Amino acid sequence: NNDLTVRQIREAMSQGLPDYMLPSYFVQLTHMPLTPNGKINRKALPAPEQSLQTGTEYIAPQTPIEEILVSIWQTVLGVPQIGVLDNFFDLGGDSIKAIQASSKLLQAGYKIEMKYWFKYQNVAELSLHVKPVTRLIDQKEIIGEVTLTPIQRWFFENKMEAPHHFNQSVMLYQKQGFDVIALRKTMQKITEHHDTLRMVFRQTEQGYEAWNRRIEEEELFSLEVMDFTGEVNPAAAIEEAANVIQSSIDLSKGPLIKLGLFQCKEGDHLLIVIHHLVVDGVSWRILLEDIGVSYGQAVNGEAIQFPQKTDSFQLWAEQLSLYANSPEMEKEREYWNGMEEIQTGLLPKDKEENYGLIKDSEAINVEWTKLETEQLLKQANNAYNTEINDLLLTAVGTAIHQWTGMDKIAVNLEGHGRETILSDLDITRTVGWFTSQYPVVLPVEVESSISQRIKNIKMGLRQVPNKGIGYGVLKYLTNHQEKQTFTLKPEISFNYLGQFDQDLENSLMQISPYSKGDDVNIHQKNRYTLDINGMVIDGSLSMTITYSNAQYYEETIQELADLLKEALKGIIEHCVMKEQVDQLHHFEEHEIAESISSKKVEKFTDEFFNSLYLKDIPGAIFVVVQDGKVLLSKGYGYSDVENKIQMNANNTLMRVGSITKLFTSTIMMQLVEQGKINLYEDIQAYLGDIEIPRKINYPLTIEHLMSYTTGFDYPDQGMEKLTNFDKSKPITLKDFIKQNMPTVVYTPGERYNYENFAFVLQGYIVEKITGIPFHQYAKEHLLKPLGMYNSSFIQTLELQNKLATGYDIENSKVPRYEYSPVDNSTGSMLSTGEDIAKFMIAMLQQGRYGENRILDSTSVKKILSLKSENNSEISYSSYGFETNFHPNYMGENIFAKSGNISGFSSFMWLLPEVNTGAFIMCNKSFINKIEIFEAFMNHFYPSLQGRKSLQLV
Repeated sequence: NNDLTVRQIREAMSQGLPDYMLPSYFVQLTHMPLTPNGKINRKALPAPEQSLQTGTEYIAPQTPIEEILVSIWQTVLGVPQIGVLDNFFDLGGDSIKAIQASSKLLQAGYKIEMKYWFKYQNVAELSLHVKPVTRLIDQKEIIGEVTLTPIQRWFFENKMEAPHHFNQSVMLYQKQGFDVIALRKTMQKITEHHDTLRMVFRQTEQGYEAWNRRIEEEELFSLEVMDFTGEVNPAAAIEEAANVIQSSIDLSKGPLIKLGLFQCKEGDHLLIVIHHLVVDGVSWRILLEDIGVSYGQAVNGEAIQFPQKTDSFQLWAEQLSLYANSPEMEKEREYWNGMEEIQTGLLPKDKEENYGLIKDSEAINVEWTKLETEQLLKQANNAYNTEINDLLLTAVGTAIHQWTGMDKIAVNLEGHGRETILSDLDITRTVGWFTSQYPVVLPVEVESSISQRIKNIKMGLRQVPNKGIGYGVLKYLTNHQEKQTFTLKPEISFNYLGQFDQDLENSLMQISPYSKGDDVNIHQKNRYTLDINGMVIDGSLSMTITYSNAQYYEETIQELADLLKEALKGIIEHCVMKEQVDQLHHFEEHEIAESISSKKVEKFTDEFFNSLYLKDIPGAIFVVVQDGKVLLSKGYGYSDVENKIQMNANNTLMRVGSITKLFTSTIMMQLVEQGKINLYEDIQAYLGDIEIPRKINYPLTIEHLMSYTTGFDYPDQGMEKLTNFDKSKPITLKDFIKQNMPTVVYTPGERYNYENFAFVLQGYIVEKITGIPFHQYAKEHLLKPLGMYNSSFIQTLELQNKLATGYDIENSKVPRYEYSPVDNSTGSMLSTGEDIAKFMIAMLQQGRYGENRILDSTSVKKILSLKSENNSEISYSSYGFETNFHPNYMGENIFAKSGNISGFSSFMWLLPEVNTGAFIMCNKSFINKIEIFEAFMNHFYPSLQGRKSLQLV
C-alpha cells in the first residue's frame, strides 16, 4: 500500500507490540532479497534513507520559506527528498554543513542565526526563525591593516622553522583537461572577490603584521603550466614540481595562493596551494564551490558572478579583538583555569625523542565502510542526542585508554571557530583562518560502559564555553594576558574536517590521486605526538594518525589504529541497536541499572521517610513506576496532623500546583494531533480579538508558550489574584487575559523564564478551539482515559472531603481556599498518588495506558525531548517540564517538574532511558525536593554515572 505512512504503521504495530520492540526505521520494498537457498538475504537489505530514515512521515513544504530551506538542505546534504519534519542532523548534517546551508540561505536573500540550527532541527521549526536580509554588507574592496586573530598569533608565537611553508592544498583532476585562459580568469576573479587571499604578513620590530593588498598591487596568484604528457612516471614528476610550489610562497610579498597545472596524457591535474594563514577547512568548501562554478562560467564565455560577500575577515578580527575584553570573556576565565588543574599523564613512547621532525613523520590511515559511515552520520547520534564529534572522541578516548591504560586523556581540539559570539556579523561565506584550538580532557574510566563514556564525553564537550573559541581569545587577545598562564599542552590533536562529498558535485572536477607534495616544511618540529585527522570522502569516513618514527615503531601505532577502528565500530553498532538490544539482550552489562523491585523501593522509602531528612514534614505520598507497573504508591505521616488522619496514596487528595502544566501540555499535543492547532504558528491566530502587546516583532508560537520561552516582561501578571478570589466578582478567562496580558519584550525562544501566564493562555486556546471549558475537556479526554477518577481541575464538594490539610513552612495550618477557574490550566489540579502513577506510566509507555492511548508516540517524544540543550541562555526545559539540574547528571534524559502552592509541594521526575518515574507530594508549602530526588537517584542508579549511594541517618 503506497499510501501508508510511517505514523500509521507505527500506530498499528503499537497495538500489539511493547514499545521497545517497535522498529525505529521503515523501508518499503517491492520484494525481499533472497539468497540462493531461498532465505532472506539480510546483507542485501537496503539501509534506511530519505524521510523514512528519520522515522518521520513525509510532509511537503507549505510556505515559500519552507520550500527554500528544503531545496538548500537537499543540495547541502545530498538527499533527494526532504520533508519539513526531517531532522537536519539525522540526515547527516553537522556544524560545517549548517554554515554551508546558512550561506546558501543568504544567497536567497534570507538569514538565520547559527544557534537556531541546533535548537530547531527541522524545516517546520527552523523556518519560523528565518528573516529577510535587511543589512546590506559592504561589497567594497578590503585593503589595509588586519588585526591578527588568536590562531594567527599562535602561528607566529611558535617560531616555525620555515614559516613561509605552512600550507593547505588540494589537487584537482579533470579528464578532458583545463582551459588555461578560463582558469586564469577564474583565479583572478576568485582573488579579487575573496579579499583575505590578497593578504601578506610583514615582520616588524613589534612582530608580524597582516596587510590586505589592493587588487592592482602586483600579482594576486601565480599559475605555472607544465607539460608532462611525455613523462613515463607522471606521478613522480608531479610530486617533485608540487614540492617546489609548496615551498615557494613569500609571506611578506605574496601571493599566498599558488597553482600548478600539470598536463598529462590521461588528463590534467591542478594543484592549488594556499598558505594556512589565510585559509581553513570551511574556506576550502567556499573556494571549491566558487572555483567549480566560475570556471564553468568562464569556459562557456559567461560573465563570472559570485554570491554577495559576507562580512570581511578584517572586520571579524577587529571585532574579536574588542570582544576579548568584554565581561563575557571574563566569565570564561574560571572554566579554562579549572582545565589547567586537571592532572593528565604522558603518552608512553617506544623511543625517548620528544617530538621529532615532520620529515620523520609517518601516517596510518583507518577507514570505515560506507554503511558504517552512513550509520554514523544518520543514525548513531539519535541514541544519545549527540553530535558526530562526541562519538568520534569517545572512540579516540576508548582506543587511547585501551592502548595506554590512561583514564584522563588530554586532547587538543580544532574547531571551525565561526561561533556566533559576534551576532551582528555574518561570516558564512568569508574566507580566512578562523580555526579555534582548545584543550579538552576525555574521561575514560576502566570499568565504564560505552553508554557511560558517550554521556561523559558528550557532557564534557557541552560544558566548553562557545565551542572553545574563548581559549585562544583569552590567551592572545585580552588586556590581562599577564594573568593568563595556560600551560596545558596535550600530546594528541584531533580534528574532524567534515564531509567533502558534495563540494564538487556540480563540477566535472575530481580529487586527484597524485601527491600534492609537502604542505609543511619537513624540517619543522612536530607539534603533537599524535595528530589525528578525520574526514568523509566518497561516502566513507577515514582517519589518519600521524606520528614520528623517532618516537614509535609502526606496529605500535598500527595497534592503536586497529583499536580505534574497533572502538568506533562498536560505538556505531551500540548506538544503532540501542533501543532494541538494550531492552531485549542487555547489550552491555552496565548500560541499564538493574531493575528495581517493589520490595527494594519500599525499603529505601521507609528508611528515607523515617530519617532526619523529612522529620518536619506533616505527611507525604511517594510513588514509583517502572516498565508500566506501579512499584510503590504509599503514604507517610498525616493528612491531618491534629486529627491523626493517615496519608493514603489511593484516596488522599492534595494540590499538585504546577504539575498541572504537564497535563496542559498533554492536552495541547492532543489538539496538535487532531490538526486543530499548530505548534509553530503565532498564537494570535487563536486569540481572536485579544491583542498581544509586542516590542519585538517576532512570532510567538504555541511551542514558546509550552516551553517557558515567550519573552514576556511579566510572566506572572495578575496571578496573585487567583487565590482566595472574590466569588462575588467572577471574571471570565478572556477578561482576565485582556486585563493582564504581558508584553513581549524579548525575542520568543531565546531566553527561559518560568511563567504561569503562558499556561493561562493555553487554557484559553483549548476553550476557544474545543468550545468547552478547559476542566471539562481535560476530564473527558485525559483524566477519564487514564482512569484518574480521584483527580480534577476544579474543587468539587466530594473531592474537598478527601483533600489533605495544608501546612506552611512553620507547620501552621493553612486555611482551606479555592482557586479561580482562570487557573485551571496552570496550577489548580487536585490528585492522588494512585492517579499520578497512571499519568507517569502513560508518558513512559509512549502515550499508552492499558487499552487506552492519550497521545501517539511521536507526540510523547516531543514532550520528552529537551528544547534548550544547545542554548546556554535557556534552562533545561521541554513542554511543561523544566529543571536546572540536567548538567549535573551528565546528560542523562531526566525530565522533571515541581509544584509549589500554599500548603502543598510536589515533584515529578521521569527517566525514559530506564522506563522509570517517581513522584512525591507533601502537605507542606516547602520541602527540599531536590534532596529527595538525589537520594533516590544515588541509591538506585549510581552505576549510570558512577554516583555513590547516600547514607541515610
